[in-house]
Amino acid sequence: MKEAISGAWLFQIVIVMVLLFSGFLAIALNYSKAFQVKNGVVNIIQRQNGVYGPEISATRPDLNNEGSRREIQEYLGLVGYRNSGECRRTPTEVEWAGLIVDGRDGNGRWTTGSGERSNQRFHLCIYRTVAQRDAIGEGLPDTDLYRVEAFFRLDLPLINQLFNLSISGTTTPIFVPGWDIR
Repeated sequence: MKEAISGAWLFQIVIVMVLLFSGFLAIALNYSKAFQVKNGVVNIIQRQNGVYGPEISATRPDLNNEGSRREIQEYLGLVGYRNSGECRRTPTEVEWAGLIVDGRDGNGRWTTGSGERSNQRFHLCIYRTVAQRDAIGEGLPDTDLYRVEAFFRLDLPLINQLFNLSISGTTTPIFVPGWDIR
């Protein structure tokens, strides 16, 4: 009887270790995918000189709004990223843009807003901060900073999703030609 009880305990310990190892592996893979997506979108924003909402694009047709948004959608469809989370803007950020990618064809729906929270889940959140001349120093042009937030989840086998976490990164300052917020 003694060996049967110790054998059951040993079997339970092995099962727990397998669950912990596979959970760690799942976290590492999800984090790696979110990190790759965040870096890819930051690179697209820097290459396209920003992502602007419809209210800005209506007044500034020279800004490349659709090109950067389309390229971000295509990139997310290419890498197969499907995690989602809620967009939460900080008080210093002017606006946010959230993207929901629909289906396998990579079509996306963009939502923009200036509220602190969205009550909807997005695959990706992009936040814009305006750095004005007066805040930085005289003689410098107006610039925008973008913060990209990608999501990953703590997902254990048999238990399913436990936590939804995010990773964020910021672009270098992007010069806004001819733009004066004041």
